[in-house]
Amino acid sequence: MKRWMAGWVAVLALATAGACGGGDDDGAVATKAGDDATSTTAEGGGAAAKKTSGEEVPAFLADLKRVCTTQVGFLGLTAYEAGAGGGAGRVHPVALFEDYRGAGFIDSSRTLPAGWQVEQDGNYADSSELKAIELVACSDRTTESPTGVVCTFDGDKDEAPAKLELVDATYEVKVYAATTGELVHSATLEAKNSECPFIATFKKGDKTFVNEPSDDDYIGVLKAVVTP
Repeated sequence: MKRWMAGWVAVLALATAGACGGGDDDGAVATKAGDDATSTTAEGGGAAAKKTSGEEVPAFLADLKRVCTTQVGFLGLTAYEAGAGGGAGRVHPVALFEDYRGAGFIDSSRTLPAGWQVEQDGNYADSSELKAIELVACSDRTTESPTGVVCTFDGDKDEAPAKLELVDATYEVKVYAATTGELVHSATLEAKNSECPFIATFKKGDKTFVNEPSDDDYIGVLKAVVTP
C-alpha cells in the first residue's frame, strides 16, 4: 500500500505560517507533477491600476494575496519594467500564491530558483525586505476531471486505509505587477497523472486527490516575466 500523511499535520503548519504571515489557511496541500503548459502574455493593463493606496508596503508576505483577489497593488514595492536593467540574468522577484481547495489564496511553498522569491525575515515589525517584490503570481484551479483511478493509502496507527480517487485539473496562472495590480502575463497549466503518489497529504474524510502542477511547471510559466 501507499503511505499517507494526515492532513491535520499540514493544517497545523499552515496555520502557524498564517499566524506569522497574516494568512487564513485551513488545509493541506498535495502535490503531483503535471505537464503541458500553454501561456500568453497580456497586452494591456487590468482594472487594477484604478486603486492603490499611498506608498504602502505589506506588513506580511501573505498580505500580497490582496493583489490576487482585488488587483489592488502596493505602491511601496518595486515597479515592474519588463527586461529593464541588465538584460539577461535580470530577475524580477515574484510572490507566488495558490488557491487552496477554493478557500482562498495562500503563499506558496514551491521551490523556485535562487533569487526569484523574497523571504520574509523574523523581524515582523519591519517588512522593508518585501519592497524588492515586483510581481505577484496567482494560481487558481479552474476545472477538475475525475480519472477513475482509486489509490489506497495506509492510515496512521489505528486508522483504516484511505481510498482516494485521482482527479486531473486545470490551473489558470495570472501574474500581476505588485505595485499597480496590472495583469502582465497569464498561462494555463494542465495537471494530469494516472499513477498513485507514494505519499499524499489530505484531510480526513477526503475522497479525492487532485493532481497539481509541479515546481518545474510553475518555473516554466514564471520565467517569461521573472527573467525576460
